[in-house]
Amino acid sequence: MARSTTTYDIVLSCPTDVEKEKEVIKKVIDDFNRTVGNNLSINLNLKHWSTDSFAQSGEPAQNLLNKQFIDDADMIICIFWGRMGTPTERYESGTAEEMLEAVEKGKQVFLYFSNAPVEINSVDAEQLSSVREFKKKIQEMQIAYYKTYNDLEEFKSVITTDLNLYFIQMNESSKRSLIDQKNQKSNIVVSGVKNKKIIDSLEFEKISLRIDEFLTSRLSVVKELLQQVNEIELSTHEEKKAITSLGEVRINIFETAPYEYPEEYIEVIRSFAEKNSIVLSGNFFEVGDLCIQHKPGYMNVLGGGGVVREFTGSQDAKNKQSLVKKAFLSITEYLEWLEYANHFRDIGLVRLSLSNQGTIFETDITVLLKFPKNGYIPFKETNPPGENIIEMINENDFVENFFGDVNSVEINSFDYPTRALNPNFSSPILPGYPYKKSYESMIETYFDMHEGLRYYEEYEEDGDIVQKYSFKELKQYTSISFPTALLFSSNLEKLEIEYEIISRENPSKKQGNIKLDE
Repeated sequence: MARSTTTYDIVLSCPTDVEKEKEVIKKVIDDFNRTVGNNLSINLNLKHWSTDSFAQSGEPAQNLLNKQFIDDADMIICIFWGRMGTPTERYESGTAEEMLEAVEKGKQVFLYFSNAPVEINSVDAEQLSSVREFKKKIQEMQIAYYKTYNDLEEFKSVITTDLNLYFIQMNESSKRSLIDQKNQKSNIVVSGVKNKKIIDSLEFEKISLRIDEFLTSRLSVVKELLQQVNEIELSTHEEKKAITSLGEVRINIFETAPYEYPEEYIEVIRSFAEKNSIVLSGNFFEVGDLCIQHKPGYMNVLGGGGVVREFTGSQDAKNKQSLVKKAFLSITEYLEWLEYANHFRDIGLVRLSLSNQGTIFETDITVLLKFPKNGYIPFKETNPPGENIIEMINENDFVENFFGDVNSVEINSFDYPTRALNPNFSSPILPGYPYKKSYESMIETYFDMHEGLRYYEEYEEDGDIVQKYSFKELKQYTSISFPTALLFSSNLEKLEIEYEIISRENPSKKQGNIKLDE
């Protein structure tokens, strides 16, 4: 019956004073191939430079010998007695280089030192000393386990035992490896996410609820500001007339007028107070002796000038004006946050993770998601934040934190590839003309931030949305977040996402689905 046999190239490397050991090894390997090797379907092919090398030029001799048969060998037998051999460019001898290079490349090394007596008349003291130093070096480096022998009969016994044990154990290890491979199981699934933990179903996360927490704190800030204004009492403002007559002793060269709160401030604050049952004091908008003075500003390089506004009056009046303005701005921001949250009240975020529940380390994973187009809301179709809060949102990673991936004890964050940054162009800032981004440019930045998280392809197919994701790798019993949350109408009563998964280790499709809990 025909069967396959595995051949291993085993190189013999030794100085010229161990010729008799070479003959012993040839006999041992022949016996091995007929007995143990035949039973294990293994054949050992012995190689030595004297019989398996050819004349070549272009590099140092040892480099050429290494390339010809050492580099591709499966294992090596090295023997030392009274000679170290001829030094090479990097090592004590050719045998030392072949052995140490084999160790560095992870090859099996059978290393032996002969303790047989050396004939006094033929011994080279320097060579013998080099062998002893090399033996000590191997001990100190702890890179190989070697054996010694006293005569050829003992050497034959030692090398025979070592070869038999090595290949018998290697054969048993191979059998265990095959069994382990059969027991390995690929099992990757798409899981839902709730409170940064893995669940077996889909869950709608309400972003508006997270914004509501922020709104509660902002409301407290506004109420505190309004209360501070209520506590400041100012006397009724007496109208002041600007001095314009040239007949007066003092001439007011600056335009000065009593201060009045803008109608917008009054309308916004009163409306807010009424809706939130906040009582404003009777003199809430009283300015006391506060006046506003307009002075010419500095001249800029383009020849234009500016106007500087300064407040005059008591410190309480100035403080009150500052607080009222701050309250107006805070209310404006609050109302825009409220509008932004209300936009997402009927939108649910669905977060997904990829979970490796099998026993195989998976790589080059491709995931296809498929779900109905009805109810799906692309992020680019959502409303952007208002102009008073959008800059704050863009500069504080809001989009990434609210709509990006998940990172928790159970779920690893998505491995976003590094992208080259394309800095946005900003108009040069000229003296007297501070640059301010337009609302339109900030909206563009807002949506670009989300686009930077969309590491997937998306297209329509027969009324369905199909998304294609790629994951580099996934260890056993670990999970990784999808790059962004998906947005759906939270009014959907049913939602099912079908998925297909393939990987390098499991090219056959793994199909499944995940649904909303009914």
